[in-house]
Amino acid sequence: MSKNSYAIFGLGSFGGKLAVELSRAGHTVLVCDVNQSKVDDYSSKVAEALVCDVSNADAVKELNVSKFDAVILGMSSFFEKQVLALTLLKQEGAKRVLAKAVSDIQERILYRLGADEVIQPEKDVAARLARRLSLTNISDVFEFKGSAIAEVQVPTTLAGRSLRAGPAQPQQHHRAAAAQARERRGDLPRARRGAGKRRHAHRVRRSRRHIETLQKRELT
Repeated sequence: MSKNSYAIFGLGSFGGKLAVELSRAGHTVLVCDVNQSKVDDYSSKVAEALVCDVSNADAVKELNVSKFDAVILGMSSFFEKQVLALTLLKQEGAKRVLAKAVSDIQERILYRLGADEVIQPEKDVAARLARRLSLTNISDVFEFKGSAIAEVQVPTTLAGRSLRAGPAQPQQHHRAAAAQARERRGDLPRARRGAGKRRHAHRVRRSRRHIETLQKRELT
């Protein structure tokens, strides 16, 4: 996996957790916050930690934000500063800016001002949890650039063999035939090898439309 460089402005629970996870994944991470104690807390966890007011034009200019693969704004509690920082980042040539919002109104404003992506963490997590709790054959779904990665529960009867392999029991014939047809279309992955009493999981990346189709199907 290629390693990227990121700048994260705002070390609240969202920005701080994101910074640590990106750093653990091997990416180069710079964090900025106006709070000295927060910066000190993260100084040993990321490549660089600075006390900086990113709503100040001179401060943003000194950061050379165009060198980062993406800049993440996590200052949604200080929306005026978030707006100023977004405007300055765009002026200074930031390649990609992701901004955190806490409401749909904030989201619309940030997009109008040029944000490449706006995240509402609580809303996004709630939507994912609702989907997961509503499904029996898909345990989790991660959306990414218009596609989705789903963890699909594979029935024990399919563990250790291709969906094309037989023989199928009479009562399973209709279900196996449908699964084979979906596999040929690319809707379903091969079953994971290894048998056991529990259902097996398989991760598959497909378009959002394919994942939504899978969500409606029961593999029992």
